[in-house]
Amino acid sequence: MIRRQVRVQDRDHVAKHQVGAGDEMMALGFPRGLAANQAGFPILRSGRVASFPVAPAKAFPTFLLDFTVFPGNSGGPVFMSQAARRRVGASEGQDVQFIAGLLTQQVELNNERLEIGIVTHAKYIRETIALMDNPLAPVTVAHVEPVVG
Repeated sequence: MIRRQVRVQDRDHVAKHQVGAGDEMMALGFPRGLAANQAGFPILRSGRVASFPVAPAKAFPTFLLDFTVFPGNSGGPVFMSQAARRRVGASEGQDVQFIAGLLTQQVELNNERLEIGIVTHAKYIRETIALMDNPLAPVTVAHVEPVVG
């Protein structure tokens, strides 16, 4: 068995690999505390990127993932796996493997769950971890342009 180390990337791999709306990503979690088996492994689920644009992370610190989110999914990694299925019109499936972010919230409107998750880009997760070790570590400040019209 070949093992690979998957790190939370310090570069914006979402932008580098041109991830966009319709691309499939995977998520690990424990929906409502449920594990995949008695050994306590998380449950693997998939969903499609549901927002546009997704990158750059500095302008768009979060993106949407279309899948049913339950308590217990929050905090789970969201990643693109090898030979990820791509949206129609994208370049062929790519051999990519990276953690894109962390599921941070489910979307609700008028107390109704919309089966959409909010994912915070890995760049911000990595910077948060770095700040725990070094409070003076450099950080990215999201820059969001106001919508006029």
